[in-house]
Amino acid sequence: MKTAIISAMALASLAAGGALAQSDVEEYGCAAMSNDGQGAAGMPGYSVLEETREDGRFSFGISADFAVSGIMCRRNSIIPAEFDFEVPLSGYPLYISTDGGDGSRIVVLTIEDEQFVVRVLEGRLTAAERAQVASRIESYYARLNSES
Repeated sequence: MKTAIISAMALASLAAGGALAQSDVEEYGCAAMSNDGQGAAGMPGYSVLEETREDGRFSFGISADFAVSGIMCRRNSIIPAEFDFEVPLSGYPLYISTDGGDGSRIVVLTIEDEQFVVRVLEGRLTAAERAQVASRIESYYARLNSES
């Protein structure tokens, strides 16, 4: 499977597009993914968007019957939200999936070599979406720099 990687450095020139505000993103449900890649456990009532809106850093306080290797959330937008960077900072990759007229799409937000990276696992991003992702990644660095 071919994947695309989007990092702030690779797409800085595309960052002119505006990104969605966290309040514009709808989340339909999240699941904890198993460490062995064999499945996931739904987390009814749990929302990464809500957890990252709170003051302070995101911490994953859900217990599971398996080692959690990541968090998958289904949303109306494939673009990572304003505070999603807190999830990989806490040690968990954040998988975002959408379903639409153009099929399902999945991206994962991680930290690789001390850089935020969005990797496309399924489907494709439009040029406008790539620009929004690059802009969002840049906003993560700006937010972290302003906090330090």
